[in-house]
Amino acid sequence: MKDRIAELRARSAEKADFSRDDMVQWLVDALKTPVGEIDQNHPLAQELTTDEVFVEKKGSKVIKRRIKTVGKNECARLLCDMMGWKAPEKREIDLGTKTLDAVREKALSIVSPLARAIE
Repeated sequence: MKDRIAELRARSAEKADFSRDDMVQWLVDALKTPVGEIDQNHPLAQELTTDEVFVEKKGSKVIKRRIKTVGKNECARLLCDMMGWKAPEKREIDLGTKTLDAVREKALSIVSPLARAIE
């Protein structure tokens, strides 16, 4: 089953035009590219909004363009996850004496009948 899954993933990766390395590079570019360098044709541009505004005093129209880009914080989080830089969360679990006692009791209930059967 593991081999089949690996085979299917490999086939899928061959069909994709974007590798893991490409994704890492894209995230690095997103983090390093100054916002002022992103125009409507830039690969990091996600949305373009154009508004025409009439300026009364000058009697002309002004075209405002707003370019939405990727969020740098989200890109940083994703890059950290992909590269394994995020430290695993430490979780402490208190089993307590009741749980340990319950495990001992269960173990004795299994072992005792076996011990009697051997005698």
